[in-house]
This record gives sequence, C-alpha cells and structure tokens, in this order.
Amino acid sequence: MQESNKKFLVAIVAVSLVLFLLSGVTIVQAANKVSIWTLVKNLKKKVNTLSVDVAKLKAGSKSVVGPTGPQGVKGDQGPQGEKGDKGEQGIKGIQGERGEKGDRGEQGVPGMQLHVYDANNQDLGILVDASLRFYNNVGVRTFDIYIPSLKKFLYIDADLNSSLTVYFSDANCTGSAFITDGPLDDFRVLRVFGDRYFVKNGNQKQSVSIASFTPNGGACESNVGIAERYLLEEVTVPFSEPLTLPFDVR
Repeated sequence: MQESNKKFLVAIVAVSLVLFLLSGVTIVQAANKVSIWTLVKNLKKKVNTLSVDVAKLKAGSKSVVGPTGPQGVKGDQGPQGEKGDKGEQGIKGIQGERGEKGDRGEQGVPGMQLHVYDANNQDLGILVDASLRFYNNVGVRTFDIYIPSLKKFLYIDADLNSSLTVYFSDANCTGSAFITDGPLDDFRVLRVFGDRYFVKNGNQKQSVSIASFTPNGGACESNVGIAERYLLEEVTVPFSEPLTLPFDVR
C-alpha cells in the first residue's frame, strides 16, 4: 500500500513540473512561435499519458490480490438425510424359457389293499366299502368290491342276488337281457340268479320284445310285450360259482 502512495506522489510532482514549464513558455513565445506550439503538443501528450498512469495507480491501490492461502481443515460429516419415497414398480420382465422335462421319479410303495374272500378262500375283489343292509328286518352285510379284470364294481352280499328287475327276450329268463332307466351305471356289474353277471351295453334304448323277467331279483315270471329297454351284456367274473358264506376281509 505504501509503494502505491509513493508512485502517486511522483506522478503529482511530474504534473506540477509540466505546468511550470508551460508558464515559462510565454517568455520565449515571441522568439519562436512554431517551436513553442510543437512543444505544447508534446507536453499535452505526456500529460495525458501521466493521467492514465495515475488512474491506473489509484485503481491498483484499492484492490491488491494477495497469495492463495492454505487449504482449510475438512469439516465433519453432516447428519444422514431422511428416507426417500418408495419408487414406482418396475416393468414386468419377460418370461423365461421353459425348462427341460425332469427325469421320471422312482415308483412309489404299493398302497395297502383289502380283499374280500368267500369261505372257500376265493378272492372276489378289492374292498371299496362295507355296510349293513336290512331285508325283512334282518341285517345283511353288503360289500362293494372292485374287480380289476373287468374294471368295474360289484355289490355282493349274503342274499347273493341283485334287487334290480331284469327283463329277458325269451321265456324262463333266458336269451338277451335288458334293464329299465338309470339303475345301472356304466361301471357297475349286475348279479342275477347267483351265477350270471351283466354290464350295461350302450347308452341307447331299444324297442325290444319281452318274454320274461325277474321282479326285484326274485323268481322268474312271464311277461309278453314290447318295451323300451337298455341292452345288457353278460360277462365272466374271475371266481367260480357258487359262492360260499361267510365272507371275510383281509
């Protein structure tokens, strides 16, 4: 700052000297007008130059840039900000390719099966259900069995006959057999007279001639006429008649 003031004073002195010289010009003005005018113009240029230098010195004296200071100490870490809002769900990805088919698993342990046997140790089939029915107030054990060779079910009990009415094309309950609507489904075997077994053959009724029938599994009776009936098919079961009571389950 002191150096700047010194430069400023020197500039003031120089300007004063110039003014003094101008005042002395009048003494020799008459002697040489042309030389004096030339001198005046040169002095004006110098004064203008000094004025610019003085202005620069004044501006510099107001703001002097000092050297860069050392780096400050690193500040403490600020507190953790609040948790932001949950973003929107992304777009569903493309389904991956289907994997290869796995190897076949090991065969499971065979399940437990109960079979129904008659007194002669004949295997009648796999036990599905057992119940107690009453005929004339007498309880009769009834078994529902599955016959694997026929892939059908059979009701069998101590009465050994079906309670369904079966019709026949010939006398004495012989010839083709028929049944009325609905009592026999496609997976059921019908037992008649204790030694004949029938299954339903088709789901279309036929107009047939009837010569005899067994009312509710009873004795054969004559009945001549024509009626709409379902055809039955006689099948062979994997055991022999006659069956012997009592039955056993094991």
